[in-house]
Amino acid sequence: MSQKKVDAYKDYKKNRKEILKKEKRSRRIGTAVAAIVGIVIVGWLGWSVYYNATKPAEGTEAQVETVEMDVSDVTEYTETLENSFY
Repeated sequence: MSQKKVDAYKDYKKNRKEILKKEKRSRRIGTAVAAIVGIVIVGWLGWSVYYNATKPAEGTEAQVETVEMDVSDVTEYTETLENSFY
């Protein structure tokens, strides 16, 4: 081995802990970024499938139904409850 290779190996051996920490950290960051990108892609895909499945066909108008309810009995009941506490 040449002296250059020997010196490089000694430097690697001396700083092995720091080098391994940096490699481990960069691997973790890469995994986290890949996971976030994957979650974003799956979320976007799910949203667009849902959006396209629920949108009405073009040229048709959505019919809106209104329902009227008589809630006077409930109103009277809640008023009697409020009056009974005083």
